[in-house]
Amino acid sequence: MNTIIVGNIICFVGSLIMVATGLIKNNKNVLKAQSVMHVFLGAGNLVLGGMSGFIANALSFIRNFFCITGNYNPALKLIFIALQVVLTLVTSLKGMGANIGLATWLPVIAVCVYTWGLDTQNAYVLKGLLIFAQSTWLVYDILIINYSSAVFDVATIIANIVGIVLISKGTKKISEEMKETPSEEEKSVTIK
Repeated sequence: MNTIIVGNIICFVGSLIMVATGLIKNNKNVLKAQSVMHVFLGAGNLVLGGMSGFIANALSFIRNFFCITGNYNPALKLIFIALQVVLTLVTSLKGMGANIGLATWLPVIAVCVYTWGLDTQNAYVLKGLLIFAQSTWLVYDILIINYSSAVFDVATIIANIVGIVLISKGTKKISEEMKETPSEEEKSVTIK
């Protein structure tokens, strides 16, 4: 029982950071905040017996380092995806971690999909990937009794939807302002 409480407290801290990332507009800052988040969530998953969640967070922390430094490339994508699959398979076959059957693979699915699209410069795509990933983590967190993260998974999904709306409004506002503000050429035509 104590490990459940300790694991949930550690994940709670990581989850607070996770929600905050949904409101960050700059991709590089999202990745920095996520790196700190991965440390806490990985440790919490390990305490709760979520070995595939621990592996996913550890590899995601390392992956984000390459993304932040600009050294992320297709070969590294494949390496991180392969490591995720192999390490989860090995730990599953050895019976390490919680016995949750095929749900053990949910973090693998989430991380592999997110890893594949992580180098996008499109904020909509990045936030969409985060929504998908958190949806799979939501199921996993419930199964390993990580209720503090499950609540925040839902909050992160909502925060990223709000982030998409905010970005859309900003883009729409800029395009409306461009329509309202006549160009120098239009001004000269109006004056004549």
